[in-house]
Amino acid sequence: MSKIPEGTQFIEAGCGEKGFRKFEKGRWWFFEDFWRHVDWKMGALTLVTEHPDYAVPATLWTGEGVPPVGIEIEAMLQGLSSSGTYAWRRALVVHGPLPDSQGEVLVFDVETTRPSWVDEFRPVRTPEQIAFESRDNAVKEMLAVWNAGFEGHVKDGLYALYDSNYRKQVAP
Repeated sequence: MSKIPEGTQFIEAGCGEKGFRKFEKGRWWFFEDFWRHVDWKMGALTLVTEHPDYAVPATLWTGEGVPPVGIEIEAMLQGLSSSGTYAWRRALVVHGPLPDSQGEVLVFDVETTRPSWVDEFRPVRTPEQIAFESRDNAVKEMLAVWNAGFEGHVKDGLYALYDSNYRKQVAP
């Protein structure tokens, strides 16, 4: 296997030269000299970007514009609970924007594989960025507690922080 048809997003295991697949317009397609709609169950699929025969260095995306197909991003997706809340979750981009919705891309949630069209996305954060964001949020919470409990004496603010369980935690 050396040449990959344009638009291929997945490789189906055990199909040789006929294992090229894509998900487009709400349907699965396979390539056999041209792209055709598939209406049967497919075997195990591997992203083109992760397949050993076709993997190429991932396209660097800085967060400007829409992310390219095939990379992992963080997208604002519905949470796992039925509460309807949304949160930043890791996702794979499997389709670029459609002509009528230039700012949306189709992603598969990395954890649930649930597909979703999203218009809020960002590059995957580094561990350092996540730690900084966590620290920054904790400081903002402490500042809110401090301001609410501070009535003229520093000690009052410190008591408020202590009462809100802002103490150094022992690391395991």
